[in-house]
Amino acid sequence: MTMRRELYPAEWESISLRIRERAGWRCEWCGVKNGQIGVRELDGAFLPVYGVASVAEAKKIQRETRENLEGGRIIKIVLTVAHLGVDLPDGTPGDKHNKMDVRDDNLAALCQRCHLNYDRDEHAANATRTRRRKQAAAGQLSFLSEE
Repeated sequence: MTMRRELYPAEWESISLRIRERAGWRCEWCGVKNGQIGVRELDGAFLPVYGVASVAEAKKIQRETRENLEGGRIIKIVLTVAHLGVDLPDGTPGDKHNKMDVRDDNLAALCQRCHLNYDRDEHAANATRTRRRKQAAAGQLSFLSEE
């Protein structure tokens, strides 16, 4: 999902940097290091590939050595900053969609995998709505009931 910049405070870049620095440039949930190159295993464990400067270099070595790294494709870890929706100090429920809520305890530095997993239900619901909207526009939903 792309970032809708207009929903964030003007100083978001410095806030995001501060949160990633606070986390020591590691995912606060799984501990993987920002910028690390490697492979995610099917169980979610990260296998770093040491001594390479880029994903392209790691893929080239993999092809040349025919080494089949467990789990899948080679990736580079990028930390993002997630809004957690932590309740406000007065007890009001938090809202992870409120991108202006930049309290330290409401923000976490997460790798792509952890951030996507945190938002998985929301992403799935959005994908379903998009799919149904496209099907309806194509006249393919006339036989299905509304939910």
